[in-house]
Amino acid sequence: MVLAGLLTACGGGGGGSAPPAADTPTPAPTPTPTPTVLASAYVGTVGSQGFWAVVNGTQAGGDLLAMNYIGDASSSVSTTLYSGKVQAGVNGVATASGVRTMRADGTVRDGTASFSGVSLTGFQASFDANIPLDAASHQAVSVQPVDAVAGDWTGRWVDAADSNTSLSLRGLAGGGTALINVPKCSGVSLRLGAWQAASRLYPVQLDYPVSQTGCGRQNTQLKGWAFVQQLGTQQRLQFMALDATGSGISFSALR
Repeated sequence: MVLAGLLTACGGGGGGSAPPAADTPTPAPTPTPTPTVLASAYVGTVGSQGFWAVVNGTQAGGDLLAMNYIGDASSSVSTTLYSGKVQAGVNGVATASGVRTMRADGTVRDGTASFSGVSLTGFQASFDANIPLDAASHQAVSVQPVDAVAGDWTGRWVDAADSNTSLSLRGLAGGGTALINVPKCSGVSLRLGAWQAASRLYPVQLDYPVSQTGCGRQNTQLKGWAFVQQLGTQQRLQFMALDATGSGISFSALR
């Protein structure tokens, strides 16, 4: 009796008609790859050290600048600067190439960088096997554009070990140019480009005079990126700029 019931449900036992074709299973939809997004500023910590990075680019590739440091804007800061190119992929993957590392003593060496767990909120990073730097970082919370960088800043200017000193930058403005005096070099042109909404970064350009006694950077142009982070009632400005060899400077200020 049970068998007869099954045959009836399948269309059997009635006038010799052919059974219907079996249903074709619907294939599972192919997951859409999630593009890796990196263009922004990121901050975090590495043990007791601070870490920040800026990436200005898309999946087609862009500039990578990063720094880890010991200290703060009011005291001596020991820094390691990283630079290179980064190309984002999909589903949390990103690759880096042409990485250079500038040590605290000013020496520049070829380096490596790798990323994992890349998402809208951060990434895991490792720079150089002999300088391990693995940190879960998160996007910096930037203040609003236009006026974020405007005004006066006093912080720490670092250009290798012998140029780590307090420096005041006055009257800064996005899209403006100012002549500044940095350790051992005067009349340096500092240009901050207009704030970029896509990455929340300001382009930075430093042009050093052609000839100046004692200045280690003569007839040199450095390029990089700056960002402003809101920390409660305070603001922090950080930027880094390098030449084509990977040698450069960093500035960090809190107000």
